Amino acid sequence: MIQVQTQELLRLHSDRIAVPCIADLFAISEADLPATLAAELRLFTQRASREFLDLPEGSARLDFIAELSEIPPNRIPQNLRSAIEAFAAGSSEAVTRAAEQLLEGLQGVPPEAVTLPKPPAKRVASPAISQNREVDETPKKTPAKAPAKRSPRTPAAFVDPARAEWIRDDVMDRLKTREYADRGLKESVLIAGCRHRAGKIPNSPYKDLTEEEVRAELRRLEREQKVKHTGDRWIIR
Repeated sequence: MIQVQTQELLRLHSDRIAVPCIADLFAISEADLPATLAAELRLFTQRASREFLDLPEGSARLDFIAELSEIPPNRIPQNLRSAIEAFAAGSSEAVTRAAEQLLEGLQGVPPEAVTLPKPPAKRVASPAISQNREVDETPKKTPAKAPAKRSPRTPAAFVDPARAEWIRDDVMDRLKTREYADRGLKESVLIAGCRHRAGKIPNSPYKDLTEEEVRAELRRLEREQKVKHTGDRWIIR
């Protein structure tokens, strides 16, 4: 199941994956895994460790360390701690200081081991019992099943064009500002800001704006190549 769920994820560049998810993938790679999955995760952790060093110096690297600091210490596995040490050694003084502070907070907190459930062993009938058991070759009648009731098809959710246009204008105006044009904004911050501004409009018809609505319009803007999603941040194209 893990191999199926991570198949597409492991092909992504690490800056397209949320940092807590990266930590989980590193942790799973240390578990007792089937050979194929173990090899795929090992290659991912090696590649991701190199990609951390490709982050631009300054705010991008500091943001990466800040997001790692939000993860509970026991959820940061040993192989990711080693990658952070290499990241600190290859960064500027400010980033190195922040990474060292993170590593100091991890000292004395052992990583939580990931244990995966094993599939139950198949039961094999005893040969003696199988040989002595009389086989009833009379075909068994299967009771006829009642025809399944078809559920009515749920219509697709209606998208209010006015609401969608307001969301698009709001997030684009936010991302085009000088402050965020180069480094973008974290998705959670951008969505929360959009909903907050919608509620401040006098007699606002958008006070009930949901996270799903904002996220849907961000994805639509990405498909239109007006914005791009990097890691957990949205950046203007």
